[in-house]
Amino acid sequence: MRQGFAPRKVPPVPRASPQTDRVMAIVNLLTEQAEVGATLSEIADAIGQTPGTLVHVLAALTSGGFLIRRPDDRRYHLGPALVAPGIVAATRFPPLDASRAAIGELARELGYAVFVFSRDGDHARLVDTAWDLRRPTPFMRLGDVLPIEPPLGAVFVAWAPPEEIARWLDRKEQAGPTRDALEQRLAAARRLGYVVELRPPLPLQPELSRLVGRGQQMRRAERIPRSISGVEGFLADRIDRKADYEISTLSIPVMVGPGRVDLALSVVGFDEPISGRELCRLGGLARRAADRLATRLVPG
Repeated sequence: MRQGFAPRKVPPVPRASPQTDRVMAIVNLLTEQAEVGATLSEIADAIGQTPGTLVHVLAALTSGGFLIRRPDDRRYHLGPALVAPGIVAATRFPPLDASRAAIGELARELGYAVFVFSRDGDHARLVDTAWDLRRPTPFMRLGDVLPIEPPLGAVFVAWAPPEEIARWLDRKEQAGPTRDALEQRLAAARRLGYVVELRPPLPLQPELSRLVGRGQQMRRAERIPRSISGVEGFLADRIDRKADYEISTLSIPVMVGPGRVDLALSVVGFDEPISGRELCRLGGLARRAADRLATRLVPG
């Protein structure tokens, strides 16, 4: 038995510049290998490119001070030009020092990409990612945002007080049956300890595709324009260990304090259906990682 919706493939979204993808991959790689750096050949092998495609990219980044190249061993490292923007970014997203190591370890353990979303008002902003650099670049970019409105952003509201859940439901003016179903699925998420988002219902696919288009910085006014019938089907209401599931994301709250979730981990990249048993295993591992991260983020 398979849980989810057909067809499985989400409509294609616009692709960004491959050159930009390479720059991001290089910076991410050298961040992960901060102590040892990497040679041109090692960088090319790690991100699945030929050395020839990276020569000019590395030269430009080095010329601008974003990278340095040690003359003795010809290894590249992050450069001084990244220090100032890094300090500014760190003041805006203080949990990222702790989350960076946590998501890198979790991504390696699970074999899937892991996103870190931070709450930004009524939106969730992607603030960090970890994935195998030899695999395709994630479908969202750092800084991209999604609206926290039904059915999106459930991980940020499922553990909230009833009045905040009511405000979330009010944003789409859900009809009675749909509203009740969504509330039941939030309750199911609380029991599980995480939110399972299934492949989106067919009517919702174009809207989700528009909102998560690669490289798209969604403007504050952008929203899913209407209430969609069956939207509650985007959220799983239970996990049958004997069933197969077509998953969009597995999202886990980082619970630093009661009643409000400001940071969440999302496991993504489920290209094939997975069993309920495996889904529960992944959810348990991710839940424990989120709990360890929350402990590190507790003030004092």
